[in-house]
Amino acid sequence: MSSTWGFKQIVIALFALIIIGSLVFFLYNETKDPISIIKNWSFGPKQLNYTIEDYSAVYENIYSNYQKCKQSNAVGCYCNLGLEKLPEDTTLELTNENQVTAFRMFKGGVQESGYMPDNAQTIDSSLPLLRLEIQNDRTYLPPLILSSEPRYSSKILISKTTKTLLGESSGLTLFSAEDVSGRNMINFQNGVIYKENAVNTIFMQSSENLKECRTNSISKAQLQNPSEL
Repeated sequence: MSSTWGFKQIVIALFALIIIGSLVFFLYNETKDPISIIKNWSFGPKQLNYTIEDYSAVYENIYSNYQKCKQSNAVGCYCNLGLEKLPEDTTLELTNENQVTAFRMFKGGVQESGYMPDNAQTIDSSLPLLRLEIQNDRTYLPPLILSSEPRYSSKILISKTTKTLLGESSGLTLFSAEDVSGRNMINFQNGVIYKENAVNTIFMQSSENLKECRTNSISKAQLQNPSEL
């Protein structure tokens, strides 16, 4: 009886080793760093330690790129905001009212419904540039089909989240925080803003088949005092 049980234990152990070996081999080929992923499984995803200076630099850069695009004389062209530099587990909120777009930044992702979770923490209250605004602007989601009109949205959320299992960024996702026709959530990994005219700004999924706007630089002093722009 004992020999039979011993044989079963050996078989189970060998089977377990085969599974573990296969898993490590798969992870190595996929990531080249299986140890880090195993640690994530055991202890949770890595902690993301961004300083207020990190958030401030990204915040200023995104705002500056948006402002330069709006200030340029070019229309019918796109601008890259630098959203790929958005820290992980961070959300950028753009609220449009009376043709003014206000910026805010949050720690945390976005619910699939397009709303911030209750425990989201505002970052911009700690930033040197507090509340930033873009004048003479209306924000739109891309049209559902090429022949349709862009969809106005008064609140747009752009979120970069981290996968809880592998601890890897799942990229940028754009949400509309209000009910709009069609989908209100789109992949924004390669997203840009399209300057349709001097006022309308359309958030497009990519710059494919679009020309790039020529923009001018903005000084640090102008960025700190948007009224001087």
